[in-house]
Amino acid sequence: MPDEAHGKHGRIFHLAIAASGLAGLILQYQVTTDLLALRGFGAGAALLKLASFFTILTNLLLTVVHSVCLFAPGSRAGRSLARPAVQTSLLLYIAVVGLVYSILLAKLWNPQGMQWWADHLLHHATPFLQLVFWITCVPKKRLPWSYAAAWLAYPASYLVWILARGSQVADYPYPFVNLDKLGLARTLANSAAMAVAFYCGGLLLIGLSRWLAKPGAIASAGKMSDNF
Repeated sequence: MPDEAHGKHGRIFHLAIAASGLAGLILQYQVTTDLLALRGFGAGAALLKLASFFTILTNLLLTVVHSVCLFAPGSRAGRSLARPAVQTSLLLYIAVVGLVYSILLAKLWNPQGMQWWADHLLHHATPFLQLVFWITCVPKKRLPWSYAAAWLAYPASYLVWILARGSQVADYPYPFVNLDKLGLARTLANSAAMAVAFYCGGLLLIGLSRWLAKPGAIASAGKMSDNF
């Protein structure tokens, strides 16, 4: 029975995360298409614009992964995507989305209406749900430390994509990677700082998972909290 209840608990989170990500993406698509339509651009331009944002791509990634885990849990893809290493990497990526937005970007504008809802779903709701899912449902394993470096492949690929796109259309999604305004040296320095943040975040999550995987670690943490 406990395993069955745990499975139902996990499916609820798969549904919630997929729904949060999908709703945010749909709202953001509608906002972007409406804005670009005023400038004479169509749906294709909106999709390319959205595809330049790490927030959009990462929420899309989580939506797809959790949808597969929800609707095809017994499939090869479902079992693979539910692995602790995959879910931990997703937590790393979406946590960076939430933290970077809250620390660096939120103060730059004041979204209203539909944009406000899209922002909160993509930057707050989905990261929070993935964090709670990881804490409560993802088995804690002694993940290899080398995974922290391997998990840099996704943000590194993203960086190459936005710099290549930006050099062609003179449009960069985030001010700290605006090659035209900052120059190559500053852009690379900012990118290196982000890589360090991703790497350290990966090490932190791996270390936490390895600690929680030790026999009695969760019980010890509970006793420590009782003392405060």
